[in-house]
Amino acid sequence: MTIEVVYDDREAVPVAIGTIGRDVSFGKIVHRRKRLRDVVADAAARANLTLRIVTSQDDRQRLVHDLASRPADHFVARIPSTLMPADPARFEEILRRLPYALNASVFHIAGDEAMTLLRRDEALDLLNVTDGHGRRQFLLALRDRAVDMAPVCAFYDLRDVSDFLAFMAGATEARHFNHLSNAHGVFHKSSRDKAKMRAEHDFFHITPPAMKRFLIPTFDFHEDADTAGYAMEAMRIPDGALQIIHNSLDPAATESLLDCFFAFIDARERHTADKATVRAAGEREMITKLDHRLSLFMAMDAGQRTDRLLADGGIPGGLGGLHERARAVIHGALDADTTDHLALAHGDPCLSNILFNAGLGLFRLIDPRGASRIEDGLMHPVYDLAKLSHSLVGGYDFINNGLFECRLGTDMELLLELDGGGPPPFMREAFMRRLVHAGWNPRLVRACEASLFLSMLPLHGDAPRKLPAFALTAHAILNELETA
Repeated sequence: MTIEVVYDDREAVPVAIGTIGRDVSFGKIVHRRKRLRDVVADAAARANLTLRIVTSQDDRQRLVHDLASRPADHFVARIPSTLMPADPARFEEILRRLPYALNASVFHIAGDEAMTLLRRDEALDLLNVTDGHGRRQFLLALRDRAVDMAPVCAFYDLRDVSDFLAFMAGATEARHFNHLSNAHGVFHKSSRDKAKMRAEHDFFHITPPAMKRFLIPTFDFHEDADTAGYAMEAMRIPDGALQIIHNSLDPAATESLLDCFFAFIDARERHTADKATVRAAGEREMITKLDHRLSLFMAMDAGQRTDRLLADGGIPGGLGGLHERARAVIHGALDADTTDHLALAHGDPCLSNILFNAGLGLFRLIDPRGASRIEDGLMHPVYDLAKLSHSLVGGYDFINNGLFECRLGTDMELLLELDGGGPPPFMREAFMRRLVHAGWNPRLVRACEASLFLSMLPLHGDAPRKLPAFALTAHAILNELETA
């Protein structure tokens, strides 16, 4: 049989779940670093099927026109973008079996939508239905005469807030050494890095009460011969990274996020320290770590290739040149630093580790660097600030989710372009304004941010496309600080 697979992506994300996406279709939502339409397209390609994506009424009309010229026994598998399979492997197997179907089939009716496999005339009838009520009646009638495949594969209805948040809860991809599971409202995390798991678990319990309100309580620490882990409440709240890449953080939401974040910064336990101690902490976190990470990276094939690419793309001295420039800028910023204390720090409050709902004013930090003793959690206080800066200002989450392009300029220089321009200018302005108002040194924060972008290079050796993007971002920050 001949079969045509259609991904119908005409429906926009409703206002009720606008904390993830505003003015976008469901297919454009990013989940685990891929747009949903690409997830379905890739599954279809692996099943040796070609996917046709319909995004507008004009697309629908062209599809209807094309189908009218197909043979009567031509089949169409329509997949609405409002539905996503709960079991991707089972969904891919279904796609593989579609060419062998003998009859029309309907999969998992959710309200007025369902994945369907229809002959040409029935597919035309469905595509010509213009309202939800009529579509539901068509699907219910279809189920009575077609093969009901509902037991074979369940789908999330992304228009339903509960379903949407349950599906998106796993959108932030975990590092390879962690195992994550979510059941009955409890989130379990385990790893072979037992010391790391102990530190993450203990961090909540050593923090003072003023800090605890920004964290999620951890419990049920366990350890065996190979792994350790702990549990915490599973909150179906999208993280900030998902919101920034979907353009959901408007000026009001950004100000609310910053209110919460700087309240956390103020709530951190402070330990007065002399200039030498503070300086040593800054050098350890911004320079020593950088030196170690780049040494590891340059020993990799990916590091050597990135170095050559940068040098050929107009970065003086390649990766080594960026390293020396970063060291000089950081040393200069630390020379002017007047900070008189260390802080009990989260250690990684980037947007992907911030659960945030602007409407509720809910803000929770997850995945701290961790510590079992307060002394082990003390860091230079600007480090946490730099972690947020590299999301709100540096555009880390766009790069991490593959939403960028590296291209050659007119002089064959490497240029980085983030989707939609990356974080909008109002975010940078709001963040910088808050830094100055709170008495922090923006230059030191951004110098630390440059160190962060370079330090993460060896951590992403398995995703080489990101490597020049991280380096080019560090280059841009250094250019800004060197010419200020």
